[in-house]
Amino acid sequence: MNLQRQGRWRVWPVLLAGVVAALVGCGKSPTTPTQPAIRTGTFNDLTAMISTSFPPGTQLPTNLDTTANILAGINVDGLSGSVALFPILSSGFITLSDAGTVTVRTGLGPAKSLTALDRLQLNVAATIQTVYTTLISHPINLALAFDGTTYHAFTTSGTGAVPAMNDSVKSVTLPTISAPSSGANVSRAADLSVSWADAGTDSTVYMMAFVGSLVDTTKFAAAALTRDSNGSLNVPSAQLSLMPNGTGELVLVRFRLVRRDLAGRKIDLISEAVRRRPVVLVN
Repeated sequence: MNLQRQGRWRVWPVLLAGVVAALVGCGKSPTTPTQPAIRTGTFNDLTAMISTSFPPGTQLPTNLDTTANILAGINVDGLSGSVALFPILSSGFITLSDAGTVTVRTGLGPAKSLTALDRLQLNVAATIQTVYTTLISHPINLALAFDGTTYHAFTTSGTGAVPAMNDSVKSVTLPTISAPSSGANVSRAADLSVSWADAGTDSTVYMMAFVGSLVDTTKFAAAALTRDSNGSLNVPSAQLSLMPNGTGELVLVRFRLVRRDLAGRKIDLISEAVRRRPVVLVN
């Protein structure tokens, strides 16, 4: 990813290496985050650092404002984590700013589980870029509920570049895929209907779906956003026809995005839950 005049952040696929089991700390005091020494690297190194900060399989909402602060709770097939990015756009260039200590907790009342995100920093072209994630200190799982009622609450201690904040977003649930079935043949010549069995009634919850090729991982087809309550969506054949035959993966995403404005800074608070399913692309 080139952070200069970038268009859309998309993680497809996210590769995570060196995963080591860790216990999740609980209580009202934040856990001690990981903060490795600042390294010097390239924009390619920064792309890798950002990508591996997201749970594998994450797909960012297509209506995301890529100039906004991003604070997200994400669950992919039961693996949960939290990521925060604080971009500053100036003269067409983006710098990922230091926001001080960033924490995430579940619930709006007394803290049930409070975790400080790991702060990763990279010196790229004499500019310090900062990414926050829980996947370093909590690589296996984070005590973050995805039940559709619990709130994911975020705080930042703030710096000169990023104001202190305390805000939250209501969680979503992991979707239950009805169709297609696991391992199903997917025709590249017809629209693919994707449905889920647990459609809700909340008009602020959205769904999106992607089919990605595992033969050529640069190829994928995407459905237009739809409300969760619709219960289904279509991945268009016009995109599927451009993909090669062979193994692929369906990714169904349920998410809620809350947009705020704080001291002139745009903030996107996201709760996202992802289910993946193998498919086979055929003529």
